[in-house]
Amino acid sequence: MNYNFKNQDRSKQSSNKWERNIQTKEEMKEKIFLSVADADFLIAPEIEKGLSYYIKNVVLGYNKPSPNYYLSVIKWMKQKHDWDILKESIVITPGVVFALYNAITSYTHENDGVIIFSPVYPRFNYAITDSKRALVSIPLLKTKGSYEIDFELFESEAKKENNKMLILCSPHNPVGRVWNLDELQRINQICIENNIVVISDEIHNDLVLNNNQHTVFSKINKKSIICTSPSKAFNMGGLQVANIIIEDKELREKFVKNMGNNGIHMGNILSLKAVELAYNNASKWLENFVRLIEENYQILTSFISEKLPQVKVTKLEGTYLVWLDFSGLKLEHETLKVFLETKCHLEFSDGISFGKEGYNYQRMNIACDKKTLMEVLHRLEKEVLIAFKE
Repeated sequence: MNYNFKNQDRSKQSSNKWERNIQTKEEMKEKIFLSVADADFLIAPEIEKGLSYYIKNVVLGYNKPSPNYYLSVIKWMKQKHDWDILKESIVITPGVVFALYNAITSYTHENDGVIIFSPVYPRFNYAITDSKRALVSIPLLKTKGSYEIDFELFESEAKKENNKMLILCSPHNPVGRVWNLDELQRINQICIENNIVVISDEIHNDLVLNNNQHTVFSKINKKSIICTSPSKAFNMGGLQVANIIIEDKELREKFVKNMGNNGIHMGNILSLKAVELAYNNASKWLENFVRLIEENYQILTSFISEKLPQVKVTKLEGTYLVWLDFSGLKLEHETLKVFLETKCHLEFSDGISFGKEGYNYQRMNIACDKKTLMEVLHRLEKEVLIAFKE
């Protein structure tokens, strides 16, 4: 089947990405939005047709997850990640962000330290501080075109008695790393030695690029909490569903009890059906989507290398989110934002929102069609030449 990866006009769809910070209709028409981590494509036709049939033929009552739902998740994890899980290990939640909050309050107490590797997805910070825990930020080390974990600093912080948890982003948003097996084993060893609970956010684990290899953290340590969802891979984030895989019974019971205390008892049946359809029927769509991301990344890196040497592209191993270094323009961060938004009419995700390490960085979503990508690149080239001509 030939899939149509063509940008949709979301200007009248109440899209968070398209309507964020918009003041006028003219601004909406001029700007291109590459910030929020969703794609501007319709869902896979296999999912759309299946949902349409389901709505027409099934009573939308108080239905529980079907046996086929659990089988679809189990089968996907085995086929895609060589990961054997049991039905009882699957905890369905209304999204990964909810699961982060729930995990923090399930396994730590107020003022306990929770470790993150920054820059990182801003919701990690919010979940920690909103829960009245201490945010312990360990800056990633910049290498040539990529990032590494500062294991010396991580081990030092892990040894502190007050620090109880690590929230790992794997693959990492925004720097695009797919942590290799050696790195994950070192993380695990430090955490075991210091009784650190690991929450691994693996929401991007089906978007691994160019023969990189993702390892599920639970394959290294079953006493961990793995956050998964088809929302990024199949572009259905608005359906708000995640499968949290907790193989350790004691950890799982604490998590589920805390969910109940927060009034969460059952999933949205349309979301559950969408997951089942995605995992059972839409793998070919995903293969084509990943190929598009790989092609877009190649176009981006080649263009910037040739036409925009002032901008540096961080190596992308996974996700469709590219971490761009604009420090070569030699602008203050706020001036850079104004330049991109008012001169280029582009909206990226502001690097500072991911941590202070994001100064002079922007995160660019490349889950778009090639026509849009080329327009973005040509705008950057044109405005940089005008503003910074010698």
